[in-house]
Amino acid sequence: MAAELTRTLREVRDRLLAEPVSPRVADARDINLHYCQYVARTVAERVGDDVAVEILEDGGGGYGHTWLRCDRRHYDAECVEGVTDHRDLPFFRRHPEAAVGVESGATTLSSLRHRGERPLYPVGVGSQGSTPGGIDRRAYRRLVLVSVLFGVALFLIGATSEWALRHGILGLPPSFGVLFHDAWLLGEVVVLVSPFVFFLLLPTSRASP
Repeated sequence: MAAELTRTLREVRDRLLAEPVSPRVADARDINLHYCQYVARTVAERVGDDVAVEILEDGGGGYGHTWLRCDRRHYDAECVEGVTDHRDLPFFRRHPEAAVGVESGATTLSSLRHRGERPLYPVGVGSQGSTPGGIDRRAYRRLVLVSVLFGVALFLIGATSEWALRHGILGLPPSFGVLFHDAWLLGEVVVLVSPFVFFLLLPTSRASP
């Protein structure tokens, strides 16, 4: 079983090294950096039920890794012959802080990388799911778009009305000029602040290696 797993690992590794993938990989270390999850899942699918193989993951301190376990040995693109302790894999020797606790392959590397760290964004805010108040991402984008359009409308109304009042086109008292000027300024603020708040509260997704 181990021989079949090693052979398949080599095939998948060599194909990644030979093909013009993006990001480009120059060696097995690069594969573990960008494609460790792909390698583990592809190899597990190819060997099928003939080999009792598990997909495992671990991560922390900003790093995450996916590898295979078979007959109590651990394998990845850099270690096709396997080691008895996953912490002896080259990846974990380079990044020992990533060896926090082994999880099954059903987890996501993005959640493992930052275990034990202080969250970057407020609770309930993330690249997926809901935003504060239970608003989903699409609804929140629409809200920001409406805010920007409202700001543009205020800006145009304030600017054109102030110009018309100044040139005597509007038959209104001069005191209205202050109101129109304030609307103009408020519109500018709304247009500038709304996208900033959107990008601050809704981070983009990070791809898993």
